[in-house]
Amino acid sequence: MNKSGYPVCHLLYEEYPRDPRVRRYVNALNSTGKKCIVVCSKKKNEKYFEVLGGNLIYRIPVSKKRGSFFLTLLEYLLFAWISSFLLLYLQLRYRFKIVHVHTLPDFLIFAALWNKIFGAKLILDLHEIFPELYMARTGAAYDSFKVKLLILAEKYSIKLANKVITIHDNAKDIFVKRNNLNDEKISVVMNSVDPGEFPNAATPDENEFIIIYNGTIVRLLNLTMVVEALAKLKEQMPTEDFRRVVFRLYGDGPALNDILSLAET
Repeated sequence: MNKSGYPVCHLLYEEYPRDPRVRRYVNALNSTGKKCIVVCSKKKNEKYFEVLGGNLIYRIPVSKKRGSFFLTLLEYLLFAWISSFLLLYLQLRYRFKIVHVHTLPDFLIFAALWNKIFGAKLILDLHEIFPELYMARTGAAYDSFKVKLLILAEKYSIKLANKVITIHDNAKDIFVKRNNLNDEKISVVMNSVDPGEFPNAATPDENEFIIIYNGTIVRLLNLTMVVEALAKLKEQMPTEDFRRVVFRLYGDGPALNDILSLAET
């Protein structure tokens, strides 16, 4: 395949093809006849390099370990440092037009600085709101040193990007207000299912009304509101009809216990 056959390089500190959001981007581009390059982290038994569906997958052996804030920061920095050299090599070899960087961390985009110098456009795909996620997980205050550091990294990462993508409108509003962003620079691409990955999916029961949430369960999304709404709905509907309403959560996060506790009351 010639160099123009790889117009996009995805960079993520996560495993591929395990990451469903990145996998959907790759599948979407493949459907147009184009192939991608993916630079990602490596599990113990995975290959350093392989071709999947015509896409070139390069894996960096920096694994994630749950530890302190600064240990995690060192892991992020190490992955970014190694990937910057690999991205430079790949840019010179394949001359791709876009580097699509997926968080966390936000500052991973700086690994693609040389690519921007050589003419590639940078997309920053903010999978999470890192400062708020850290506060929700640790109870840190908004004005604490660590949170301020994350906000600073977010600010300059967004500045370096040519285009910013995030996961929902709530996140977009936070990024726009906190970074004085032009609304045209940031877009929303929600996490959604690729129907092509489930060709034999079961036909839903027409007698059920199913509400589904899939993702990290954080307080920012106010999912308890769904439980509260269902409680009010229960008072207004016949029991048999209400039993057909189902709320399914797929995921984990700091707000999960809040939702389960409220549902039990």
